[in-house]
Amino acid sequence: MNRVLLYTLACALAAAPLAACSGAPGPESVVEMYLQAVLANDEVRAVNLSCASWEAQARAEGRSFEGVEASLEGLSCAADEIDRQTTQVNCVGRIVYSYGGGENKKVDLASRSFTVVLEGELWRMCGYE
Repeated sequence: MNRVLLYTLACALAAAPLAACSGAPGPESVVEMYLQAVLANDEVRAVNLSCASWEAQARAEGRSFEGVEASLEGLSCAADEIDRQTTQVNCVGRIVYSYGGGENKKVDLASRSFTVVLEGELWRMCGYE
């Protein structure tokens, strides 16, 4: 009984009340899943992981990897301070891609800061700088 009470209290005090207690993915996981979906050309999943204002960009990013061999190397993401509605997520790792088996090109993910927002009680990827 004490465990249930402690769990309930922990959820009530969490920074993002509904998302934290619902078992929904956290901001870090959302960014990781978004990147995986974009590279896999899974437009539906990328859009579903995006905020409303980022959906068109998610589609464009997915199309940019069509016909490209792409993978993620060493991906690991961590959220900065999480407030009730938004957070910045920083990642380490790289996107490695090549056109038609040519020379590998790399995008260092440490150079991007991803914005994740709480929308519809779920964390959603909403851009990067």
